Amino acid sequence: NFGCGNDIRKGWVNADFIKRDGIDVVHNFNKYPYPFRTNTFDYIECVEVLEHLNDSIETVRELHRILKPGGQVKITAPYYLSYHAWSNPEHKRAFNFQTFKYFIAGTAENKAHNLGITFSSGKIKMTTGGGKYVINHVMQPLLNLWPDLFERTFLRAVFHPDGITAILTK
Repeated sequence: NFGCGNDIRKGWVNADFIKRDGIDVVHNFNKYPYPFRTNTFDYIECVEVLEHLNDSIETVRELHRILKPGGQVKITAPYYLSYHAWSNPEHKRAFNFQTFKYFIAGTAENKAHNLGITFSSGKIKMTTGGGKYVINHVMQPLLNLWPDLFERTFLRAVFHPDGITAILTK
């Protein structure tokens, strides 16, 4: 439970930069390497953390390192056109559908830019706020049917996803 904040989970290794009840590992995640052995975890959740850190590439590199082969990391982050992406002054960057393709084997982005981090596979989806707005429930599946079309046309000016979820497998 990477960068868990107040989301303390029983049976998980809860890691955050502030010591409080339930935090198992206290660490500044802008400092590398992280205090975990290589190939330690089967699954890591990184929920709304990556946008707060100085170096998203180095962070993903460390998450990859501490995952076991076949392990998965689930990363959620704000979509770059979302109101929430830039309203928080602590956010250093935001993400779009293409961002996580740079880390997935076989994608054009991974082939063209050798970042030294390659997950064997990955699933990426744009997310909406859900909740009471019917449009969010209608648009989310449509956005993810044709994400490239959405991001490269006028449609991105009409409707903005709130976030990106990437599940990357080592």
